[in-house]
Amino acid sequence: MHPNKQQPRAGPDKLLQKKKRKGSLQVKKQSITLQMKIRSGVK
Repeated sequence: MHPNKQQPRAGPDKLLQKKKRKGSLQVKKQSITLQMKIRSGVK
């Protein structure tokens, strides 16, 4: 039995994926603001 073939129902899984996407978006924004701060600090 392959573990990836045993998939849970779409509902909760999709919700988890959405949460992960939102989290990664927030992380991207944070990293961008950090880079801006670092650049402005270097100047």
